[in-house]
Amino acid sequence: MASASLRVETVSLPSATLGDPVNLVPVRRTHDLHAVDAGVQIDEDLRAGLSYGHVRNIAPYLPQQDYDRTLVDREHRVLVLENDHLRAEILPDLGGRLRRLYDKGAERELLHVNAVFQPGNLALRNAWFSGGVEWNIGTIGHTPLTASTLHAVEIERPDGAAAVRLYEYERLRGVVYSVEFVLGADARELLVHNSIVDVRESSEPVPMYWWSNIAVDQTADTRVIAPAHGAWKFAYRENVHLIPVGDDAPRPDITRPALAPQAADYFFDLDERTHPWIAAVEADGRGLLQMSDALLRGRKLFVWGESEGGRRWQSWLSHGTGTYLEIQAGIARTQLEHVPMPAGATWSWIEAYGLVEVDGTVALGESWDAAIDVVAASSAAERHRVAIEAESARSTADDRVGEVLSIGSGWGALEQRRRIHTRSGPFDDSRTPFRPNHLGPEQEGWLQLLRGGPFPDGLPLSYQRDDAWAPFLESETTPDAAFALGVLHAAHGRLDEAVAALSAAVQAQDTWYARRALAEIAQERGDESAARAHALRALELADVAAATIDLGELLLRLGAPAEALQAATAADEEHPGGRARLLRAQALVALERPTEARDLLAAGIEVADLAEGDNALTELWRTAAIGIQRAADPAASAQVLADRAEAVDPLPARYDFRMSLDA
Repeated sequence: MASASLRVETVSLPSATLGDPVNLVPVRRTHDLHAVDAGVQIDEDLRAGLSYGHVRNIAPYLPQQDYDRTLVDREHRVLVLENDHLRAEILPDLGGRLRRLYDKGAERELLHVNAVFQPGNLALRNAWFSGGVEWNIGTIGHTPLTASTLHAVEIERPDGAAAVRLYEYERLRGVVYSVEFVLGADARELLVHNSIVDVRESSEPVPMYWWSNIAVDQTADTRVIAPAHGAWKFAYRENVHLIPVGDDAPRPDITRPALAPQAADYFFDLDERTHPWIAAVEADGRGLLQMSDALLRGRKLFVWGESEGGRRWQSWLSHGTGTYLEIQAGIARTQLEHVPMPAGATWSWIEAYGLVEVDGTVALGESWDAAIDVVAASSAAERHRVAIEAESARSTADDRVGEVLSIGSGWGALEQRRRIHTRSGPFDDSRTPFRPNHLGPEQEGWLQLLRGGPFPDGLPLSYQRDDAWAPFLESETTPDAAFALGVLHAAHGRLDEAVAALSAAVQAQDTWYARRALAEIAQERGDESAARAHALRALELADVAAATIDLGELLLRLGAPAEALQAATAADEEHPGGRARLLRAQALVALERPTEARDLLAAGIEVADLAEGDNALTELWRTAAIGIQRAADPAASAQVLADRAEAVDPLPARYDFRMSLDA
């Protein structure tokens, strides 16, 4: 008799070391790689979504930037769902990532399974890794919880399906979300039941964002198929615009990722269908089909492209062990939007993942309509539709929360404790239990506030964004309560109130982190003199290498390269690393010492957390090379110097991370 099982195992992977979050809390408005010019020619619905719901920064989350590129074998916990047809592996300690989906009958991996664990700076909090299926919530970008442990519980179902629910309280938006994986006893597709519950104490809508980010292997033949004849293209250095998809579309054909010249997002303008879908199909007609109910309306293709920079990023994230593309599904037409979620609402939808088998000559043939039709009419598509409708219609009344398999953060438990304290009433967590034993060191200071204080002295371990905490902080007189209050005000753009709170913190106790925050806000306001003074004082007080580098980068932006060089040199001596050496070289170029910068580059600079879209190494190499040529021939024109530099010192592949051809 067919059956399905759930169990906990471990998988050994060559892994980089991911350290604790670094206490450089975001204060200023952060740059958005996906920002779009409001003047682009788009329809009003899309325009409204593009301009709605953006956050200034990701406070209260701290950056996860403490990682390296040295791989050693490490064990990672996996939650395994398995039946006679499929094996699914979920990483509870890494955002609930669906690491693997293996079809036993076809003997085929349906997802891109990264052979290593290597973080890179692509997520909202920095650390991100490629492969599998990621669940992105909150705001534009890879979720703040992508490299964090989630709560996980077994779900006991009367129908005998194996099921596990992963969940967390998401502090940026004040919602609880869950990802429930379901594998029926004889199922040939994995069902994923996602839910978002608004638990805020607010009558206003909450801006919402969700994209399921699916990595699949990319070969020379891979074709991505979705029921659409147009796509909104975003290539990072151009505005979003609608392009045709199909037989008469311009070449190269965007549905064939191996032909893509550079990194780009393509958001398919789906035809009206009951169940939206997207598939990645190989020459043999096999591949992955993802389908959902109508709430998950968007579908996207992301490619790194075949430029030097695109190939470099692929290798950077996998240490050269494989290439991939992404097919994605979201609640908006594009990934550049937020949508309003009504106050107190619950949104839920079901996704299906499984093998598709069609005629490869049709799927990869010249007729785009025929390719769409062959996938839409496949037995896999029919199974997906039936499974989604059956799961949507079934009663969950008899489902029981069973064994606890993983414990995430204590923030949901703290929120429940605050509501009990203020007599506003806890939210319903019967399906996603938050318990007092979930509370940990990060919540301790906030628990003390609820008990009447005082807020503990010393660098806070964590922060809050919810204004419900402001009265508690305002009632305290400790310097770090004032600092935390300043962080809260800055997150909401109340910069006058933030400066007042941060100044009070400095008056009570002068600390590098309060001075750094004041410097960040002063720079954002255009007061570079005040920003520089605060940054220099912060540098005198800083006793953490990461803070020293951060302040050096701020000083370089403020036009103080000598001070930036001093900071970078000190940090590099204390904790040698690529970030400090990059800053040293940038400061040397700014001080018109290009030969010294070129020597550092020639020796090798590897920045483990180089950000997506950051061309700092490319620009540094070129600027240093041109500076050397200028020193030899000051009278030469800029173009002549650039040409000579390119001929003498062409950009090495190891420094090429350009995501667009004109970067």
